[in-house]
Amino acid sequence: MSESIGPAATQWKLTTGHQTRDLWAGLTPLVISLLDFDAARHFDPLSPLGIFLWAVGLALVALGLVILVLRVHVPNHRDYYGGLALIGLALLAFWAGSDLPGLRGFSFGAGTAPRLFAVGLTLVSGVIVVQGLVTPGEPMSAFAVRGPLLVTISILAFSFFIRGVTFEWSGSLVRIPPFGLIIASFVTFVVAAAASKETRWVEATIMAAAITAFCWLLFVWLLGLPFQLWPRF
Repeated sequence: MSESIGPAATQWKLTTGHQTRDLWAGLTPLVISLLDFDAARHFDPLSPLGIFLWAVGLALVALGLVILVLRVHVPNHRDYYGGLALIGLALLAFWAGSDLPGLRGFSFGAGTAPRLFAVGLTLVSGVIVVQGLVTPGEPMSAFAVRGPLLVTISILAFSFFIRGVTFEWSGSLVRIPPFGLIIASFVTFVVAAAASKETRWVEATIMAAAITAFCWLLFVWLLGLPFQLWPRF
């Protein structure tokens, strides 16, 4: 009697059996929905982007309540939490760039490209979250802090270098001017590259220069966006 030695078919179904970690699985999308609703209030609720953000927020609330009420067990925590983290990152981009102008007729504004990328990231991340709910995965191991920390720092560094910062120190107003797109892009990539222990710095430096040139070519030369390129002291 012969037996099949092929791989077992993936079972796409929700399972129940509440565990302590699944309590956090229900609370996490509820917390992220707060960021979504805060970002959505900066846009016209009847605009395509406003409708999209409100739909994402309601979907996150529904996801959290379903997991908590029906005691849904999350079999693949890596994909589930990874997808939620990416959704949170996309929502942060919406929130941080809410004051940037969008489309003006057929012309791209400064906030158009970031919002398009954020919409795409949200949609892809939603698929990853669903995959985490319906497919089995390996148990979560120890959390690596270096990668997410340095990637987050690289995003904050880009915001700092591209826009500058003003703060009060000992009763005096201190202003650090913007460093421009060239330095901001280069520093951002270098900091993000440090997130991996396998980074080869010669190759990373060359790639950072290439991506910086690409950003200048795309946003300044092709799209004609009024980005400051260099510091103005």
